[in-house]
Amino acid sequence: MPAPAIPPAPTPSSQQRPRAFCERIAAVALSALSCLLAVDPLRQLATAMHVSAPFTHLFPLTIDGFIALTVYAATLLRSAPLRVRIYVWTLAGIAIGVHTTAVAAFGVLVNRQSANDVWHLGDVTVVAALACPPLVMLGTIHLYVLITRHITDAARYEEHDCGQVRTQEEGAA
Repeated sequence: MPAPAIPPAPTPSSQQRPRAFCERIAAVALSALSCLLAVDPLRQLATAMHVSAPFTHLFPLTIDGFIALTVYAATLLRSAPLRVRIYVWTLAGIAIGVHTTAVAAFGVLVNRQSANDVWHLGDVTVVAALACPPLVMLGTIHLYVLITRHITDAARYEEHDCGQVRTQEEGAA
C-alpha cells in the first residue's frame, strides 16, 4: 500500500509577513533595551569583583548572551525529547536567576553606599559571581552538542523513508 502523500507546508499570507517582521523587531528591540539597562549594574558588579577594567563589559554580555542562547536552543529543540527540553529551560531559568540576583545585589549595594564608599563584596558573592563565566562556557558547549546532535538525528530521520515510519505490515511486504 503506497504511503500517503505529505501535504506541502502552508505558506504565510502576505498579511502575516509584515506582522511577523514587526514582532521580531519588537522582540529584538526590547531584548536589546533590557540588556543595555542591565549592563551598567553588572559592569559595576564586575568591578567590585576585581575584574580588570577593560573586561568588565564581558560579564553582562556573558550572562545575557547565555540567556539568549538558551532561549534559542529551547526553541530549536522544541521537538527534542522532554528531558532535553526540561534541561535547556532549566539552564535558561538558572541564567535568568543569576542575572536577576546580580542586578538585585547591585541595587542593595547602591542603596547601602555612602558618598565615598568603595564596594566590598563578601567572599561567597565573589566566588559565586566569578564561577559564572566557566559555567557559562560549559553550558554553551553542552548546548551546542545537544543542538548538533538533535539536528543530525532529525536529518537522519528525514533521510530514512522521508520521515515516514513503517508499520510491521509494511515492513514485511
